[in-house]
Amino acid sequence: MAEHPAVVFLLAAHQRAEVLARAAGWVEIEAVSYLWETRYLSLRQPDGEVRHTTEFSAELADHFAVHSPASVLRRVAAERELLAEHADELGLGECRVCAVEGEAGGITFLGNVPWPCRTVLLLAQAWGWTEDAS
Repeated sequence: MAEHPAVVFLLAAHQRAEVLARAAGWVEIEAVSYLWETRYLSLRQPDGEVRHTTEFSAELADHFAVHSPASVLRRVAAERELLAEHADELGLGECRVCAVEGEAGGITFLGNVPWPCRTVLLLAQAWGWTEDAS
């Protein structure tokens, strides 16, 4: 079974984000208060070296800090784990985690949902994938 376009897109987005985060060379970025409601960024390398930038608006500096290379790598790792949990390991076109309640002959049962499940599709959408892109 071929990979779903959303999964192909998501894997590529994860790879690109990881490459860019590692290439940045700074593991942590902290927004530090400065003058007149502005902030500068404190950049720390893995070896402990710290550098500071020129000032930014508080909102922009906070945005950079939230999306530091370290936080990007953490999010990518967590999303990869989610993707692995929701994988179609048996190739049956079903998510092995998600279930939907059904009924047949008066008996209620739980059945697997088609793969990729909503969780996987939402992860891809968060990175910019749309149905139109496939």
